[in-house]
Amino acid sequence: MTLPTAAATPASSAPASANLTVQDILDHLPDDVVAGALIRRDGVRATAGPVTAEAYARIGSVTKAFTNTVVLQLVAEHRIGLDTPARRYVPQVLPEAYNRVTVRQLLDHTSGLQSPYPWAEGGISPPPPTWTASSPHCSSSLLPPAQQGLVFEVPNLKSAADNTNCVGQAACYSIGGLLRYQLPSGEYTWGKTGSRPGWDNGFFATRDLRHRVVYSPNPRGTGNDLPYIKAIVNAGLAG
Repeated sequence: MTLPTAAATPASSAPASANLTVQDILDHLPDDVVAGALIRRDGVRATAGPVTAEAYARIGSVTKAFTNTVVLQLVAEHRIGLDTPARRYVPQVLPEAYNRVTVRQLLDHTSGLQSPYPWAEGGISPPPPTWTASSPHCSSSLLPPAQQGLVFEVPNLKSAADNTNCVGQAACYSIGGLLRYQLPSGEYTWGKTGSRPGWDNGFFATRDLRHRVVYSPNPRGTGNDLPYIKAIVNAGLAG
């Protein structure tokens, strides 16, 4: 899901202030666009609408961050090469036409390979308030230094014309499976989104883990909930 860099207010029914807090956003839910939400900011959970703090949520494409981490662990063990054609490891999965696509290109979304299976990255997570995904990704608890640095390495390339996940014309995905997102203050933050009809979830954190936010709004399907998500991330990581 795309997270624009420009500031925005969730909806006409939401507060118009540019300095929204997470609680301000929750206080205006439910409305005609979002039925409820579950948010955890810096360890403090809060809900809105008919959503309980113990609710489970699908994580969808958030799984990429975990998959990429495992691949980088295998790279550190010299069992996978980042610049090796991916078909060497999964010849039965990738068609021969993609013989030159490398593991690195698959990880940072620059391969041009399209998946016809929108369900391929699904999954059920524990309740979002228990997620701590941003901690190991931004620290060195899972990867040695050489591979940890790759978690924040975004290729200096133009984004594909049909890529709706990156803002502007620049690529935004790192080899670690994280999406680089710029706050209104100009600071870059890192996280991952995941969505399917009925839910839009994700996590983001500042590079120094000063702030972390995990969110799970429940859109009704009657309007665009992207401004809500952007407002949650901006409010959750501000300061």
